[in-house]
Amino acid sequence: MRALSIRQPWAYLIAIGAKTIENRSWHTPIQGPLIICAGKELAPLDQREDARQRAEVYGIEIPDDVGPDASRVCARTGVIAAVTMLTGCAIYRPNSSTGIWHDDQGHHLELGATIPASTAVPVKGALGFFQVEEALLDRALGLV
Repeated sequence: MRALSIRQPWAYLIAIGAKTIENRSWHTPIQGPLIICAGKELAPLDQREDARQRAEVYGIEIPDDVGPDASRVCARTGVIAAVTMLTGCAIYRPNSSTGIWHDDQGHHLELGATIPASTAVPVKGALGFFQVEEALLDRALGLV
């Protein structure tokens, strides 16, 4: 199944269904199920602070323990954080209705319904889209 690596805390915000836009420098026509893999490293400190400020707008608190030993599986690093639906990809346009999650440049991957992982399943990420065995996703969602 198709997957995408995203650093924490951005992966956490997607996993809980709060962040519905993922910013990228590239366009894709691909749509459908997408595994969100939390990168092994946290986002740089300035990006983590940016994520906290944006989340506060919606009354969302990012856990203090985001990282390898986070209490919530979807807040850990180096694991499957969630599965979501990639519903489209749009080029940034001023005054668009993408909310607080968009960057003012590039492409916005539009994300739909999301299910957070309930079991920590390590996965090695990669740049761009990559493949993850569906059996790993089933384990992460507690289906097996």
